[in-house]
Amino acid sequence: MNLRVRVKNISTRVEDDFHPARSRAPPPGAAESINRMQRRGVPGRRARWSLRGGAGTPLARYKARNKRYVRPEPARDAREAPPMRFPSAVLAALWIGLSGAAASAGEVTIQFDFTGSTLSILGGVITIPPGGTITAASGNATFLATGPTQISAGPARLEALDVAATINQNVLGQALVTGNILAQQLPGPTWGQLSAGLGNAVFSNILLNLDVDAACTGVGCPFIGTFPINIAGNFTVSNLNAVVGNLATLSAATLMATLPISLSGFSGVLNLVGSEVSRSFSPVPEPGTFGALSLGLVALALVARFTRRPH
Repeated sequence: MNLRVRVKNISTRVEDDFHPARSRAPPPGAAESINRMQRRGVPGRRARWSLRGGAGTPLARYKARNKRYVRPEPARDAREAPPMRFPSAVLAALWIGLSGAAASAGEVTIQFDFTGSTLSILGGVITIPPGGTITAASGNATFLATGPTQISAGPARLEALDVAATINQNVLGQALVTGNILAQQLPGPTWGQLSAGLGNAVFSNILLNLDVDAACTGVGCPFIGTFPINIAGNFTVSNLNAVVGNLATLSAATLMATLPISLSGFSGVLNLVGSEVSRSFSPVPEPGTFGALSLGLVALALVARFTRRPH
């Protein structure tokens, strides 16, 4: 009886050496291999290893008993974060949504024709027209908008205001005044504010260049002014309150304002009357939207960084 048991143990040991997957128990004095998916259990039954490695699973107990035979897991690079899985469709929707929000805000620039304006000079003695002609007058006003006709209250700009006129006035048959006047806004925008009702736009500190050349003939000239007049220089209009209308209608916007002129003893009043010539809409991200878009792009970059799989 003892001889038969000893032979059985020897055969089992040989089987372990050459066919480890078939054995149901480790040879005496040796530990099971990590590749073995079976363990000795209740006679007639086979219990499989659990690959989840929980505290109470056979694999955990096996690792605790045979630490030196457990194949170590590859060390993860400390710089690599656990992979994050985000559907690409979600990321694309996020980017498109932020881009759409940024593109919805913008500005509308309206070009006005001011040739219908009037210019009064020399204390109201000469008014153009009829005492001359306004040969060219134009300017641009820019307002916040979400579309060509969706104007919003808020910051506004006045740019490229130019007025050119000729003087040709017979004063009571006693004096003939002739000459030219040119007023130009210096490069750069003048900032202002469009009211909540979209009916008024107030601009501050408009810097203009004025060039006046005028001559007078006749006995009445000394009673009108000192001639010839040759003035060139810059002056500032501290406040311009403009009345605007029909901003929400294409080709119908209007702008009217009174602009005082004063330089080196020469004075006058320019009554601006402008009608829309054209308008253009330019999408411009608002500060808050631009910040949200930037954060969204940064988030996408971080997600792309963390979703890279280790090589």
